[in-house]
Amino acid sequence: QDHTFTIDLQALPAQFLCDVEMTRIALRNLVDNAVKYSPPGARVTIRGGRVGRLASDAVWLAVSDTGPGLPAAALSQLFDPYFRGPNSAGQPGQGLGLPLARQMIEEQGGLLTASALPDRGLTFTLWLPNPLALTAVAPRLADPATMATPVPELART
Repeated sequence: QDHTFTIDLQALPAQFLCDVEMTRIALRNLVDNAVKYSPPGARVTIRGGRVGRLASDAVWLAVSDTGPGLPAAALSQLFDPYFRGPNSAGQPGQGLGLPLARQMIEEQGGLLTASALPDRGLTFTLWLPNPLALTAVAPRLADPATMATPVPELART
C-alpha cells in the first residue's frame, strides 16, 4: 500500500534507556497497524520527544495515522486480547499485537495509550520513564548491553 510517512524525531534525545528489542517490536506493531488499517495514500506520522528538559526526563514516541479512526466504545477495548476493531474485516491478525505491545512497554515501566477522533485516525503514544525509574521498576534492564536508542533504523528528519 502506498502511504506517506513523516518522521519527526528532532525533539527525541539521541540516546535513552530502554529495552531495544521490546521497544522495536512495540513500535513495529504500531506502524504496521497504522499501514494495515488506513487507506492507501494515508499519512503515517512517527514523532518523538522528551517529556521535560532534563536528560534524565521520560521520553515519548507517537505513531499516528489518518485512517478512519475508531468509535469510543471500540477504543476502550483496543488493548484487550483478541479484540478486533470494526475496521478489521478482511485484515489478517488475531487481536494480540496491541496487548503484546502494551505489555512490552509496561515491562519497562512505561505506558502505551491510544486516542482517536472519528474519521481522523488513531494516535498511539508510548511513554518510557527516566533511567532512574526504569532501573527501579525493571532491574533486568540495567544491563547496558540491552539499552540503546530504541529504533536505530529510523533516520532523523
